[in-house]
Amino acid sequence: MAICCFKEATKILATLESFEVDMSFKRVQSSDINEVVFAAFIPQLNKIMTFVRVYVNQQSTEMYTTLFREVFRIITLQVGHEIKWQHLHKTGFGCIVMDMDSSQMSGFGRYLAEVDVLNRSWQWHVKQAIIYCTIHFKRGILRAAGTGTSSTELHKRMEQLLYTKSREEYFELCDLLIDSEYSSKQVVDWTKHKQHECIASGINPHCTGIQNELFERTRRHTNAVEQTHFKSNSLGKRLSLLKAVKYGELLYRRDMNQYKGKVEHGVNHTWRSNALSARFAISEAKERRKRRQEEAFTNEDNNDNIDFLSNASSSGYSRSSSRSSSRSRGTRRVSHRAQTPIRRALSQAALNSDTTILEERQRLQLQEDQARVRRLELENRDLELQLERRELELIEFRNRIRDQS
Repeated sequence: MAICCFKEATKILATLESFEVDMSFKRVQSSDINEVVFAAFIPQLNKIMTFVRVYVNQQSTEMYTTLFREVFRIITLQVGHEIKWQHLHKTGFGCIVMDMDSSQMSGFGRYLAEVDVLNRSWQWHVKQAIIYCTIHFKRGILRAAGTGTSSTELHKRMEQLLYTKSREEYFELCDLLIDSEYSSKQVVDWTKHKQHECIASGINPHCTGIQNELFERTRRHTNAVEQTHFKSNSLGKRLSLLKAVKYGELLYRRDMNQYKGKVEHGVNHTWRSNALSARFAISEAKERRKRRQEEAFTNEDNNDNIDFLSNASSSGYSRSSSRSSSRSRGTRRVSHRAQTPIRRALSQAALNSDTTILEERQRLQLQEDQARVRRLELENRDLELQLERRELELIEFRNRIRDQS
């Protein structure tokens, strides 16, 4: 287990009420090494920050128990005070958000049981401090009930587990889903899983030990860690462990620089406003661009049909030979491809200047990231060469000692 974090980042994490935890795969070349990420959305920055990355080589309850114990031990050393939990100490972290991985959930519960002076069960702690990701919940519905149109109503009934108004109503709906003639074996198994106390507590606010106000204001999804995985994978997948750690450090430093720029100097990391009106305007601009593209393709198809009818004889056969027809179709395809950049340019021109500036900034940021990645690769190569040189010197030294003896 390798735990990577910055002292400044752990101090920010310690001030939060909740955060998200998730595991990513395929980042490290070794198939048995995965990355567990602690991240959260910071409202005052309007961005997501990553606080801790842990590289592990197994997925078990014992591993997660050790992971949470060691991570919070390190955070305690960094911030200078004990980590506290609201359901135990009336202050500190209120809850964490994760998917429904049984090892992760039970490992976290066992860690909390270790720090509980009353020695209550890990199941009790799970019900007091875990909220499950609603996106993973809805993906589970699609896997269990299928994606066909005939399953739409069943999807809605299953999704209502998130919104029932009481604990009794939640478990009554579970019983109805299990007994329904429209529920397949997969749906029944899925529903029985949601009936477990440790699972229901993280799905519905009326089944949990978490305060209702805290449950409602917490982001009930793991999009923060999902975006962290996306940013990390943009620098490469199947990396060596050393490269994965180095690139993680690069992303850490960028997050911290943006955080300090906002907190210390009031400089936003992006120009884009998070106001509803601004987001609505950007969405409308994208919709207009999409409609123009669809209309352009529709007009081209209609023109092709008109050309075909004008070239057809009264007998129903085309006047031109098959060779000339294929040649003309090829010409039309070429012209379509040639016109594509023009349509794209016209569509882009329809967007407001804010969107253009955003795309340009993202392009420049990507170029900067690529330059940093290249520099890190060169530094790693230099370190490898130095290591090889030292190994050769050690071999020569040993040979001299052997010759002298």
